[in-house]
Amino acid sequence: MEGIITLSDIIFLLIVFAAAVLYITFRLIVDKFTVYIDMDGVLAQWNTWATLEDTYKPGYFLNCIPQENLIRAVKLLQIFGIRVCILSAVCNEQAAKEKSLWLDRYVGRFVQRIFVPYGTNKADYVGAGRNSLLIDDFSVNLHQWSATGNTGVKFYNGINGTKGTWTGLSISHEMSSVILAFRIFCSLRQCD
Repeated sequence: MEGIITLSDIIFLLIVFAAAVLYITFRLIVDKFTVYIDMDGVLAQWNTWATLEDTYKPGYFLNCIPQENLIRAVKLLQIFGIRVCILSAVCNEQAAKEKSLWLDRYVGRFVQRIFVPYGTNKADYVGAGRNSLLIDDFSVNLHQWSATGNTGVKFYNGINGTKGTWTGLSISHEMSSVILAFRIFCSLRQCD
């Protein structure tokens, strides 16, 4: 019969409407935020045996072991259109070149990267007032980041977090890539 709306029609329309609302909400979140991710101790596992002098030696950063579950989570975020930028401190130009080559190999050539001088406030290189999230293993960076009104997420890598100075959002190296991506995505809501 023409003109009669059935229960299945109503259910179908509700599903389409719910999907549209979810899509619009998702696009609003994705288009509004940037996820910045540190390298040392986060995307690349921290070498506990290394001295400060070792980090100045050629090849040090090229040979860092990737944190594979987090790298897969980053790629999932990128698939869903979330802007991801690597924000990492460097001690010299050689370190910046090696980190960039490492990122090309493990994360991809198309991920944006910002290298800042070691010991400086990472928030100063991104700009104030941006809705952004920083994933870092160093609490000092997270406190500085949060002081600008942005959101910090601590990455617990198995060797950090012994002093308990960070009480905000966190993720862990023990989480699967899907859980990491989900937690990062949910953390974006804190940026608002």
